Amino acid sequence: MKKEIAFAWADDLESGLFEQGKTSLRSEDNKFCCLGVLGERAAREGIISEPIIQGGVGQSRYIYDGLRTAVPKKILQWSGLKDSMGDLQHTNEYSKYANLAEANDSAKLSFKQIAKIIRENWEKI
Repeated sequence: MKKEIAFAWADDLESGLFEQGKTSLRSEDNKFCCLGVLGERAAREGIISEPIIQGGVGQSRYIYDGLRTAVPKKILQWSGLKDSMGDLQHTNEYSKYANLAEANDSAKLSFKQIAKIIRENWEKI
C-alpha cells in the first residue's frame, strides 16, 4: 500500500470522526467498517463518486463505486491496497486475522488498534 495513503487512513481511523460498525463499508446509521473509512477518504479526494445509499428500511447500506462490503477496484488502484478486504496473511504479528475486515468485524479490534496494524504493515497490506 502507498505509505502516504496508509498513514492518512490510519489518522482518519484515530480521528474520532467515524463511529465503528461492521459487515458493510458504511451502514445506514453511519457506522463504518475500517475499510469504509478508506472509502470516505477516496470519495473526499475525488477518486470515486460520493457513496449512495441503497436498500430497504433497516437494511440500507452505502454503496461505494458499486460495492458495499469490499473495497472497489478504483480505490485499490489509487491506494495500492493489495486486496479488497485488506489481507493480513503476509504480516507477522497480525496474520492470525485473515484481513482487516475480519479484524474489524469478528475480532472487534478498535479503530485505534487497526490504525496501528496499518502503520506497522503498510508495505504488506
